Amino acid sequence: DENSATAVVLGAYLLGVGIALMGTFFGRGEDPTLIAMGKAFIEGLLAMARLRLSILVNNHFILYRFSIVKELREDKNLGTAFCVGGSCIACGLIVNGALTGFSAGFFYGLLDIVIYWLIGQLVLIVASYLYARMARYDVHQLIEFDDNIAVGIGVGALFVSLGIVLRSALVGSGRDAISVELVLTLMLAATGIAGVVLVTWLVPWLMNRKSSYEDEVEMHGNVAMSAATACAAIAFAVLFASVIQR
Repeated sequence: DENSATAVVLGAYLLGVGIALMGTFFGRGEDPTLIAMGKAFIEGLLAMARLRLSILVNNHFILYRFSIVKELREDKNLGTAFCVGGSCIACGLIVNGALTGFSAGFFYGLLDIVIYWLIGQLVLIVASYLYARMARYDVHQLIEFDDNIAVGIGVGALFVSLGIVLRSALVGSGRDAISVELVLTLMLAATGIAGVVLVTWLVPWLMNRKSSYEDEVEMHGNVAMSAATACAAIAFAVLFASVIQR
């Protein structure tokens, strides 16, 4: 039975895994080949487990008003799929950033992955809450009952944008105390959120001054405007990341 929603989530999950696994090869040049492969294998398993858990986090803390499993499998809801897919890619970026930092040892590095993953999930949860509060429409209702693809693209792009920002904030981390690193990461994430929100408001206004982004997405499910705005937000995140990456 063809299910595009499940395919979108699976593709995003695999992309997130690939991005995360890229970080397992960081700093392996000085280790013997077998030891480097063993460490990369363990970190890879942990990264994939984090991505699986990110889907559960999405189900219980982001799209908490309905079951994402039901929406994906039974309703084939693409709005839900883009939202969940965005969180998978964001998680992959966050884990990649954590893996490319500096830790006191291998096991401390594994602990850092878990800590930074938890911080990243917290940022995504807070961002989704703020997004829902700022929008002039009911995000959960439009995704669950209307299968609104445009809203799902908007939320998913927000997650990907924040994942890009968080990854760049984490690259090269570990030189300072963990408390300092966490504060810096959260400050950069807050700045990134503000920039993404500004771009999300500005681009639709420049594209169509006769109607608002909310009206186009809520009333008409305007995927074209949502996709263009999503690309602009991700582009801003890439530029912002290039400035803050250490």
